[in-house]
Amino acid sequence: MALFSPPLMAVVARPLAVLPDGLGMSVWLVAMAACAVTAMAMLLLRSPATTGIAMAVLAPSIVPTLIVGNVDALVLLSIVVTWWLLRDGHDRGAGLLIGLVASLKLTPVVLIWWMLATRRWRAAAFALGARAVLAVVAMLASEPLVFVRFVEVTLQNFGGSAGYLSIANFGELLGLEPAVAAWLPRLVLVGGLVLVVALRSRPAAAFATAVSLMVLGSPVAAFHTPVLLLGMLAPFAAEHVRRIPRPTGLLAPAGSRAVSS
Repeated sequence: MALFSPPLMAVVARPLAVLPDGLGMSVWLVAMAACAVTAMAMLLLRSPATTGIAMAVLAPSIVPTLIVGNVDALVLLSIVVTWWLLRDGHDRGAGLLIGLVASLKLTPVVLIWWMLATRRWRAAAFALGARAVLAVVAMLASEPLVFVRFVEVTLQNFGGSAGYLSIANFGELLGLEPAVAAWLPRLVLVGGLVLVVALRSRPAAAFATAVSLMVLGSPVAAFHTPVLLLGMLAPFAAEHVRRIPRPTGLLAPAGSRAVSS
């Protein structure tokens, strides 16, 4: 069986599957819609004008997100919450949250890269630790080789049919050969990860860049995927005058305690 989401998703889905009369699907759809609405409400309350414009532009992606129950709704909420946790110095909670959602969807892994690039070692350690623990849970609840199959499917995605809204598909529409267009998400992903490192002294800009890679670097971006771009607003939504703490440690510049968000 092909696993397009990380194996933990199958573990999460099992309790819902045993509910009678399709109740599990209804519970999931309502939960994901609630996640999306909560994330957008958080952004609207802090930056109504900018968020409103972004929501109008991304409406074609927001609507299916509210309907189809894709886990991207949870990812969007996690992106917003993660930034504000880090802003308030809760690195442990932010790391655990990203570790969880990165175990349900592959794209949030780029935020672990952002944590490493901006030297948020504690957050990155908790994120990686959470992923490791949840990987063991997924294997125990399924089979030891489940991740091998997932890796195979993931690699096939990068070389297979492009998602409707992936830049690979747009490349094909512009006349590029499919084999050439398939490289576009890979190039954007690698270039974006390098840019995140280059922007490490500007954590808000680096964070927004990492979030954009969840869409631009995905070879299977679908109609709902661009909703994640709303997460780019999190560092800038209204509270831009507040500061996110720079992590302390041997590698942190002496005398620096905070950087602009």
